[in-house]
Amino acid sequence: MKLPIPSFGKKENKEYFLCLLLREEKVTAVVLEEVRGVIKIVGKREEHLKGSIEDATVEEWIETFDKAISTAETALPPTVESHKTLFGVKESWVEIGKIKKDYLIKLKKVSDALDLEPIGFLVLTEAISHFLHKHEGAPISAVFVEVGQKKLSISLVKAGKIVETRTSEIEVSAATTTDSMLKHFETAQVLPSRIILSQEDRDEKMVQEFIAHSWSKSLPFLHMPQITALPESFDVKAVVFGAASQMGFEVLQEPTVHTEETELEGKNAEELKTTEETDEDFGFYEDKDVALEKKPKKVHIEEENLEEAPATIKINSHEKHVGKDDARAYYSDDLQLPTEEPKKASARNPLQAFSQFFMIFSKNKPSLPMRGKFMIIPPILLVLCILLFFLYTQMLKATITISVEPEVINETQDITISKDSNNNFSEHIVGGEVISAAQQGSASTQATGKKETGEKAKGTVTLFSRLAQSKTFPAGTTIKSSNSIEFTFDKEVSVASSSADASASPSTAKVAVTASEIGKEANLPSGTKFTVGNSNAEDLVAKNDSAMSGGSKKEITVVDRSDLDTLDEKLPKDLKEKAQADIAKKVSGDSILIPEMVSTKLSKKDYDKKVGDEAKTVKLDGTVTFEALTYTKEDLTAYAKELIKDRVSEDQSTSDSGIDFSLDKVKVEEGEAKGTLKIKAHLLPKLDKEKVTQAIAGKSFENAEKVITNLPQVSKSSVQLSPNLPFLPKILPQKAQNITVVIKNNE
Repeated sequence: MKLPIPSFGKKENKEYFLCLLLREEKVTAVVLEEVRGVIKIVGKREEHLKGSIEDATVEEWIETFDKAISTAETALPPTVESHKTLFGVKESWVEIGKIKKDYLIKLKKVSDALDLEPIGFLVLTEAISHFLHKHEGAPISAVFVEVGQKKLSISLVKAGKIVETRTSEIEVSAATTTDSMLKHFETAQVLPSRIILSQEDRDEKMVQEFIAHSWSKSLPFLHMPQITALPESFDVKAVVFGAASQMGFEVLQEPTVHTEETELEGKNAEELKTTEETDEDFGFYEDKDVALEKKPKKVHIEEENLEEAPATIKINSHEKHVGKDDARAYYSDDLQLPTEEPKKASARNPLQAFSQFFMIFSKNKPSLPMRGKFMIIPPILLVLCILLFFLYTQMLKATITISVEPEVINETQDITISKDSNNNFSEHIVGGEVISAAQQGSASTQATGKKETGEKAKGTVTLFSRLAQSKTFPAGTTIKSSNSIEFTFDKEVSVASSSADASASPSTAKVAVTASEIGKEANLPSGTKFTVGNSNAEDLVAKNDSAMSGGSKKEITVVDRSDLDTLDEKLPKDLKEKAQADIAKKVSGDSILIPEMVSTKLSKKDYDKKVGDEAKTVKLDGTVTFEALTYTKEDLTAYAKELIKDRVSEDQSTSDSGIDFSLDKVKVEEGEAKGTLKIKAHLLPKLDKEKVTQAIAGKSFENAEKVITNLPQVSKSSVQLSPNLPFLPKILPQKAQNITVVIKNNE
């Protein structure tokens, strides 16, 4: 590619573009100026939303976008506005390469209201990933964490592709929230050991927080993660670079990315810092015309990029086609690229050292006749070639990457996790640990008991006796009416003897009586006759001279024993969820909690009513002690290995990370948990790297591949030579120690 040089005396055609970066809590407007295919930033502005962009209305979008765009456009000439717009959006807004319908409708309304002409979109995380890829030379695999004021978003990127994204409110701290969210990622069996922070406001304390954080052992990091903090406005530069690439424009220099990186080892952290690049270092110039710079930096443009098929950028009904001819049209064919200064030879390189020696020898050799000079050249060239070939064979190194296909075996077994015993794999028992939590609370319920209450009827009766002897009746003596209603004497009473002559008057005595049962049924009319105890009615009767009165009865609600039993069951249920949360906080290391409680005990209880008390409700204040059972991932992995050991051959092995298991249909009975363990194990071949290198040393690529593919479970292999010189036969080094074997698991 040739550098653009201004054509003095001719008016330059300038075109302006607008980039809108839509983050979780803010909008960034960037105005770009294009002159002869070179992009520069001329204006930038950030505006914060009231809350989340997801919750904001279209009206708030329009107002916020308008503020950001208006301020960013202040650097433009008075009569110029930027209409062509490229949007930088969140990964969750895009599905199958298109913006989802709901967001597309809102963007259409905003574009119509602000007179914007959409020409395309970029996913922000992908733009940052591609920008880093361009610097580091390899696709990025990392956990991207975008930290806002209230929320943070996490994207899992593997080999430059976004695998999964989640967003959450920040609780306690950003690092703690990140730790918790990563546990819920479903697509990551192994997490990249690199965390890249993108902060809304660059905060050194935030970086130190991530550095000092102790990551949960349950997270599948291969080793302690490396923390990388992106420079301020890095997302803007990444999107601008991506926009320039998509629209067929060029930047003066491929961007160099300097970040702050910290690699953690144990609990010690040593921070490695480098200076941030300026906008000029990235090839983006603000308020400068790069074409007028006296010493432009060298540019790189690869033919393969120009030969690519024209790209089409779409949003709504707008399209823009960019192809190789468009890109080339921006550059003059009369300009030459500046050449690089030759690098000095390093004395550590044997080939270069020999070259220097030969040059010195040539300068200091004795003078010979012309014919003699020609005669000495062929031997020297032959010696030189032999020496070079010898040095090449001694220096040649090779890296062999062997891809193996794991053998997958599945196993199912019913097991018991017991709190009262240790591991006993032969009996399919895994030892567990009890974690307890006491919870205080109260519960109430409606009283359901029924009870009759009221007053007993009272009155006075007269005893009529024809007994030949006097007789005394104690208090409580029962008398009964003809309709079987009973009364009892309130006190002792005596009757005198009477003549046996029927014409004689009986002896009499009066006594107060009370009905035996409550109820108005005992309010008997006057003149009612009663039998007295077991006496014959002909000898002794009683009769009331006036009506019995005062008897009444009604039904009331009282506390029943079953009501208290209901409260004994209800209170533990009400406190169970809180107890589970407290117990979960106590689980540490690689321990796994069984959700169902193994024991629930109501240790203290206090009822506000007793059985039989009249009440509409009854309340219980009490303390409930909960016990839950945990087991360790290490124990279950060890049991899984023991279970499948007969199916693993001597030439195979498995690691802890190569075993997946799940515990289903768990039931808790008498302090034990019983369930079905499902195991999925990936068996890898045991390859002796030393024997492999010895077997293929000095062989051609074809023969070496035959040796390697005959190894068990090997699917393919690849070879990389260093140095890889053209026109030389593809033969592996003669020395086995110069061959490095890398085993790659194709899961």
